[in-house]
Amino acid sequence: MMLLSRETREGLQMAVCSLIELIPLLLAIPGVNYVLTEKFCQDPLESFFGRQRYRGGWNNNPSVKQFLDYTASLRVQSSAALEPLRGNCKRATTHIIVDSTPLPKRQRTSK
Repeated sequence: MMLLSRETREGLQMAVCSLIELIPLLLAIPGVNYVLTEKFCQDPLESFFGRQRYRGGWNNNPSVKQFLDYTASLRVQSSAALEPLRGNCKRATTHIIVDSTPLPKRQRTSK
């Protein structure tokens, strides 16, 4: 038999209680017919910090400058290359295509 740790149980309880209170509020909004609870997922945030840890190596306490440097390098590099090999996050199934084509210029409006 597998038991949950106290922290895991409290986190799960907090998440469920929050959803129980939030869903009726969301459904009361006109035009909202359902709630996709998967969209409340924190996996993208956990993936970001997983990539931060990957960039930092053995450094468990990066300075603010190091954190900003890691963030800047993550923006430049492909996020697919830095996906954590293990973890509790599901991998992104969509790929973002970056296009460097200039956007069309807007017409100037006369005053």
